[in-house]
Amino acid sequence: MEYALRTNALTKVYHGKNAVSKVTMNVGRGEIYGLIGKNGAGKTTLMKMIMGLAAPGTGTIELFGSTSLDEQRKRLGCIIESPALYPYMTALQNLENHRILLGLPDKGAPVKALQAVGLTYTGKKTVKHFSMGMKQRLSIAMALLGNPDFLVLDEPINGLDPTGIRDVRDLLLKLNKEDGITILISSHILGELYKIATCYGILNDGMLVEEFTKDELELRCRRCLKVEVDDAKQACILIEELFHTRDYDVLDGHIIRIFGQDIDSGLLNKALTGSGITVKTIQSSGEDLEGYFMERMGGTKHA
Repeated sequence: MEYALRTNALTKVYHGKNAVSKVTMNVGRGEIYGLIGKNGAGKTTLMKMIMGLAAPGTGTIELFGSTSLDEQRKRLGCIIESPALYPYMTALQNLENHRILLGLPDKGAPVKALQAVGLTYTGKKTVKHFSMGMKQRLSIAMALLGNPDFLVLDEPINGLDPTGIRDVRDLLLKLNKEDGITILISSHILGELYKIATCYGILNDGMLVEEFTKDELELRCRRCLKVEVDDAKQACILIEELFHTRDYDVLDGHIIRIFGQDIDSGLLNKALTGSGITVKTIQSSGEDLEGYFMERMGGTKHA
């Protein structure tokens, strides 16, 4: 796999405390990588180091297979914390001002960025009259000015209403799928992050607890009925006959996990024991997404 970003044992200490501690992460080219963690977990500090806005204490960063970071960072765009928007300027004026500050030679870049985020219709309307969602899309347009290959976005949907969240979500999916832009995004809204991310990293107290793909997440959180029996082979035959399903697996030779079925555990137990199969345990298993994330973030799910 080609990587847009790789870090190795990246560490940052503030006031004697590790804000980021030995983080080794891998973001593949073309991925949408969801960075998850509570407030203070180290997400923003990590992103600042990636962008060169904070110097690592120890550890290394590699961008697009290179450690020549000054050159490779020209291929990045970012929104970290609150981007500076001039309220009495139009969207186009804000972008032109930002282009000049960045020293970008392409005078057509502001119009292209507005088109990319769907804000060409705003015309002479000044930013002070924009909705929160429009402002966030304008911020993403600013991050797109340099025609980046990789976007680093810190909480881009924070504070948005459902319509604004949907608009930003659709925009990010479009940028990823149609333009091939790799995206590193942090968010507290786990359900929304699940809708767009292709892989995840969980930060807890500055440490990267776990990295996994969306497919791995779905397998881990897939609900099932788990049955422990003395004769798994015969139990599987009975399950196929009785419930007309082969969506199951067998663990350790005697634990059967049945997926995708609303099965009455009492009926299953009666059928198995009636066929001479000893049932040792039978229980529902699997986690919901929120519970899975919260446990690994060092918190608990509230009812």
